[in-house]
Amino acid sequence: MNRHAMMLVVYLTALFLLSGCAVEGSKYSELRPSITPVQPDMGRIYFYRLAEAVGSPFQPSVILNGEEVGKSTPGGFYYVDRRPGSYKVYLSNEKEKIVEFSLEPGQARYIRLSVALAAVTYRVYPELVAKDFAESEMRSLHHLK
Repeated sequence: MNRHAMMLVVYLTALFLLSGCAVEGSKYSELRPSITPVQPDMGRIYFYRLAEAVGSPFQPSVILNGEEVGKSTPGGFYYVDRRPGSYKVYLSNEKEKIVEFSLEPGQARYIRLSVALAAVTYRVYPELVAKDFAESEMRSLHHLK
């Protein structure tokens, strides 16, 4: 077996094994009615990543203003409440693609963690998306604790 074929077998085996690692937690569509509203003097930032097979082994940390707030787990979402102000989001594997935004009191922002093929490996990067778009994508994603 040549080297490329062997790498393909290893990759597919890893993908098969990882696909068995289901994300646990309530789905967004089930949890949404019971999510506590954001405090009037705070804002909320949602982070989510679709459950794609491509690049799923890559789960870098999400960095918000220099602080790790979670992982980029495929098929999952979570949120953090923060004071109003300016924010920067990047992932530990991709410090060049940064999302910058302001957060107002009572406002919710949505950061989609997307996957792209870079020169040698997959990269995960943040995207600021609109509420309606994010909520439609998040319906079947699981809450990460």
